[in-house]
Amino acid sequence: LARVVARVREAGGVARAKRVDLGESVQIPIAVAEVLREEGRIDVLVNAAGVFGAGGSILALEEKAWGRVQAINLKAPFLLIQAV
Repeated sequence: LARVVARVREAGGVARAKRVDLGESVQIPIAVAEVLREEGRIDVLVNAAGVFGAGGSILALEEKAWGRVQAINLKAPFLLIQAV
């Protein structure tokens, strides 16, 4: 993320990285509120985070890990859209 931010800034843009655990839904409105407080507005939201889990096979994926996949891949984008 630091390299991407640096490249955007070198090109004359404005960028910042913010680390948020999207599997922990309580962090989402807090992170959005921080960005709004610091920047005043959010012009673009890119919902590009996604996970599958370790092992690479759905047959080996445990139910708890599947819950995290759903939280990050399905619930988090929904909550981010609402928060933004």
